[in-house]
Amino acid sequence: MHSSHNFVTVMGSDYFQPIVVLCEALLRTKPDPLELDAMTSPRERGYAASICLLAVVCFESFMRRVRYLNKKNLSQRQRDEKSMLGLFRKLFPDHRLTCMLTEIYVLRDAIAHGQLWEVSYDLDDNWDQHVTQAIRDSIDGDKKFAAAVDLSTRQTRKLGLNVLPSLVNRKDVAKVLDIIFEALRFLQKEVDEDWQTGKMTVGFRGQRMELIKCVETIKVDCSA
Repeated sequence: MHSSHNFVTVMGSDYFQPIVVLCEALLRTKPDPLELDAMTSPRERGYAASICLLAVVCFESFMRRVRYLNKKNLSQRQRDEKSMLGLFRKLFPDHRLTCMLTEIYVLRDAIAHGQLWEVSYDLDDNWDQHVTQAIRDSIDGDKKFAAAVDLSTRQTRKLGLNVLPSLVNRKDVAKVLDIIFEALRFLQKEVDEDWQTGKMTVGFRGQRMELIKCVETIKVDCSA
């Protein structure tokens, strides 16, 4: 018997377990006891940067699902928007998440686009790092970078995300996951669709755990 089927290629939730696996690997490493002003360990920043990137990819997948489900209700300007951050801005210009997501995209750009800085720093008697100068390559950055980043701290203004790629660490992971999962819950309500995220379980530290509880645990452990 022949039957026809179709589906839409939204991967969204497929990224949850890989994000958790990377977080578990990150948390197995011990935070550097030194005062880090210039760079974290390669292992720490490698995992942290990867988690932040994958979290944004996950958000973009769900945003595309929102656009697909709501396409009949979108204006032409909204339908023509190719950037998922841009679409969120057009759909919810006054929502507090718009500013927070913009800062996360600034961090995403710094990592994904390989933005370069020339950094000079001193080491004190305790081997703590203290940046004396950090100059960003003039070709990098855009309007959202200029609006979101305090160059004196090399962090975003609201969330305090490190935009110096060598300094990305677990505290950035905690902030990114907090906002990304808040955004996913918000989007689910907006499209009035049950994405089952509250009922999903993931493997974490040798056991099955509800996704939301797992994310909360990761956020706490990354912030410690």
